[in-house]
Amino acid sequence: MPTMPTTPICPQRSQSDPTFSRSSSDSTDGLHRICIWYQDEELRLRSQLNAKQLIITATSPTNTASSSNSALLAKKALKYRKLLDRIEDLNVNDPAFDVWDFLRVDWCKKSSLAPYALRQQR
Repeated sequence: MPTMPTTPICPQRSQSDPTFSRSSSDSTDGLHRICIWYQDEELRLRSQLNAKQLIITATSPTNTASSSNSALLAKKALKYRKLLDRIEDLNVNDPAFDVWDFLRVDWCKKSSLAPYALRQQR
């Protein structure tokens, strides 16, 4: 029976890549990367837009939307994940801003997730 690796390794990133790490102790800033396996490119793009919107909402100036529930929740989520301090020096509205690099997420395309789905059903 196929089993899902305990620490997924993204084929796009090799272990020799200095930004790749398996655990927080391997990373220079104490944070680790995660790999999300996916099949649907539209899902990845929607997730990217949602994540970027979360970051934009959390960093909005206090006189606009920051008092809304969405902004407060976004700030709390980023603070809990220890990301709010890292974002202060970044321009999240810059088209070159890579939300997945900031969140330390690697999206790894998989042709079939059937073995993983079977494992989850048991």
